Amino acid sequence: MSSKHAEPTDNISQIPPLNTQADNRAPKNETVAELQQQIKALEAQLHSQAYREQIILSSNKILQALSKRNNIEDILQLQCEQAELLHPDMHSSVLRLDKQTNQLFHVASVSLPQAYIDAINGVEIGDGVGSCGSAAFNNTQVIVEDIATHANWQPFKQYALDANLRACWSQPIHNAEGKVFGTFAMYYEERKTPSKRDLEYIEVQAHIAAIVFEHKETELLLAEHQERLSELVAEKTAKLEISLAELKDTQRQLIEAEKLAALNELVAGVAHEINTPLGIAITSISTCEDSLKQTLEAFEHSSLKRSDLQRYFTTTKDLQSISMTALTRASEIVRDFKSVAVDLGSNENRQINLQQYIKEIMHTISPNYKRSPIEISYQVEQNGEFVTHPGSIFQIISNLIQNSIIHGFEGREQGHVKLHASVLYAQKCVRISVADDGIGMSEPILEKIFTPFFTTKRGQGGSGLGLSIVHNLVVKKLQGDIQVKSTLGKGSEFIITLPLDLPARSN
Repeated sequence: MSSKHAEPTDNISQIPPLNTQADNRAPKNETVAELQQQIKALEAQLHSQAYREQIILSSNKILQALSKRNNIEDILQLQCEQAELLHPDMHSSVLRLDKQTNQLFHVASVSLPQAYIDAINGVEIGDGVGSCGSAAFNNTQVIVEDIATHANWQPFKQYALDANLRACWSQPIHNAEGKVFGTFAMYYEERKTPSKRDLEYIEVQAHIAAIVFEHKETELLLAEHQERLSELVAEKTAKLEISLAELKDTQRQLIEAEKLAALNELVAGVAHEINTPLGIAITSISTCEDSLKQTLEAFEHSSLKRSDLQRYFTTTKDLQSISMTALTRASEIVRDFKSVAVDLGSNENRQINLQQYIKEIMHTISPNYKRSPIEISYQVEQNGEFVTHPGSIFQIISNLIQNSIIHGFEGREQGHVKLHASVLYAQKCVRISVADDGIGMSEPILEKIFTPFFTTKRGQGGSGLGLSIVHNLVVKKLQGDIQVKSTLGKGSEFIITLPLDLPARSN
């Protein structure tokens, strides 16, 4: 922009009104002068309006480039290009301030000579350090109309003159809080005093550059926060995975401990149950031995009578029958215990008969509840064969019956727990229910009934794991479903649905 041009006005009210009627009293040459003045004022106004429109268009291009997330150097380079298109006699540049070192570094320029850029690149800011160094240091506009004579330029004067640069105006680029990002500079090849419009322009360009710097700084901060967030998420995920692995291991140990506890309980119950028939058998055999001894003594002393022999035969027959019955009962208990114990320790799926296996389970656990006032019964309505994991069936049934006895009859002296089972070939499933006529459960308890460690007997020996283990065994190991129905004062029912053929799979 040449200083030879007249300064245009932006206020249309300042333009003198155009006289449409000739004043006969005014000299003709004076009327022509007035018309020429009005035309010049109108031209200046139109030129000013077009200039402002060009500024708006160029600003829009820069902001569009910013919205497309272009590289900051490319955006500021575009700003310098637009500035020099509007001011062909001007050289522009944008410098970035490094806050750590207080140095200015070149970011963008279109027509400044590379030798000059290299000479000033990295200059440390300070009061009296050229135009840009002073502007960044003091955070204020610096106008140097003649580089050759200005004190600020003494250390750099020769670099500028060699590059044919004579005037330099610099505006600090800063945000609303006063943080300085760098400087926007306008260079000219001749001594030059800025007009009001020049000063407005450099302020506008510095403001746009500040938007670019602040936007990119925000993007960097967001990227850093996102990276840190990703690191935190990864760290938390790793910790959660470790915790989950530990939880699964703990759960496995608890299930194994529960299984072992069930086995120990079985052993204690079976040992107690076997003692009775074995005691009867031992007593019978001992009595038989005494009778035999007496009979032999009588025979040896030739005092054996027919009636003694008849009594011996009768007693021996009765005692043999009693012993056989007792030993058969003990054998059945051992057989059922062995079957269930093997199933508890095995992870293999096998085919079982529903009625036979339910019978084995009930015979095995019944000794534990002999002294309980709660009656326990079972019924297999539709018998059949199916493939499943028998040990899990035992654990599920024994846990549900134990849960009913411990929790279902609090405050009651008697009650009834009934197990009902059916093989439903049409539905390709096995249905097992354990129902009691106890006190029932409220809705809040029903919602948490399968939650690990939830118990209404906290501090009274309840671990809160029984029903959680039942749920895991039914859903995960046996690939079935479990539902619970309960009404306060009317008892509870657990309904289990299992597939007829459980596919073999790793546990």
